[in-house]
Amino acid sequence: MTAKEYLRSFARRKNDTEVLEERIGELKQRKTQLRAVKHSGLPRAKKQMDLSDAEAAIDSLIREYEQDITRRMREESRIRARIDEMPDPEERKVLRLVYVLDKKLTWYEIAEEMSVSKRTAQNIHGRALQHFGMP
Repeated sequence: MTAKEYLRSFARRKNDTEVLEERIGELKQRKTQLRAVKHSGLPRAKKQMDLSDAEAAIDSLIREYEQDITRRMREESRIRARIDEMPDPEERKVLRLVYVLDKKLTWYEIAEEMSVSKRTAQNIHGRALQHFGMP
């Protein structure tokens, strides 16, 4: 895997983290709804599933998602630290703009942000990838 592929996969994983956080919110809401049904005092059908099993399954999924988010956050921290350690400020900036920033910028926007031409921004990016290397 090249440095570019590695950093791109990191950027995609950031989006996945947001999806996991939304999923956790949905699961917590379902769990709250289950508790409301569980404690409603209404009689249950004979074949109705025990709601505590469903709650336990939801808790397990939430823990799994939270662990995944934690792993992703650690990886993001390592990548940010590696970028911060790069000696060239232009290379640091271009890598942050391309891979770390939450907003996807065009090369023209990146060049404008860096006060250079599009081609120069792309050249800096190429050098930065070479210097970033692979973990």
